[in-house]
Amino acid sequence: MEAVHISGFQKFLSHLGDICLESISTPFHPVLKLYLSRGEFKLVSHGAIYSYGLHYYHFVEAFHRLRLRDRSLQKALVLGLGFGSIPRILEKKFGIALSTDIVEIDQGIIGLFEKYRNQVCSARSVVFCADGVEFLCGAPHRYDLICMDIFEDRIVPAAFEREGFLRDLSRALSPGGLLLYNRLNVTLEDQKANENFLSDFRKVFPDGYALKLAYNWILVAEAP
Repeated sequence: MEAVHISGFQKFLSHLGDICLESISTPFHPVLKLYLSRGEFKLVSHGAIYSYGLHYYHFVEAFHRLRLRDRSLQKALVLGLGFGSIPRILEKKFGIALSTDIVEIDQGIIGLFEKYRNQVCSARSVVFCADGVEFLCGAPHRYDLICMDIFEDRIVPAAFEREGFLRDLSRALSPGGLLLYNRLNVTLEDQKANENFLSDFRKVFPDGYALKLAYNWILVAEAP
């Protein structure tokens, strides 16, 4: 697939209003739209923003609070590609260029990302088209940083909330490795679900806690 270049003039115009670059349909998403918005790529499903470049603020804030610059990080795993916001934030905001495995089940999203990836993040990010549960069960590495960012619109699929999956996350962390598990927290129903899930999360990660951000909770755990 031929790479697409975004001009400086397009980026300028995107500060005046969102520019729709692509609209696709996939077996997993009836509608996905890619915008250029405020100079960054924004991937939107029917009910949620999946990725927003350097404006994916909850991960920016989480990385800042957790002082990622002070940690020794070599290998990362990102579950849920979005449009590459997490590796982009690490590289561009924090100066951390990791060897990163990214897992995404939707080949349509991967194909779209590959058209623009040279403007998103470095070639050190490798994308695997796979189910996140299955990939993690046979994970080829242990990771210093794992970011769990899988959604179906607003909802984390049930398979990624099960104790078995959480235990696989724990096994995939290297000693001292850090897990960030993203969840929306917009409505009272979200908050109740997050509080219940935090209890389950602590069965596997007893010292786990929630970073309570504006519209998200990011659950955090660190391997011994």
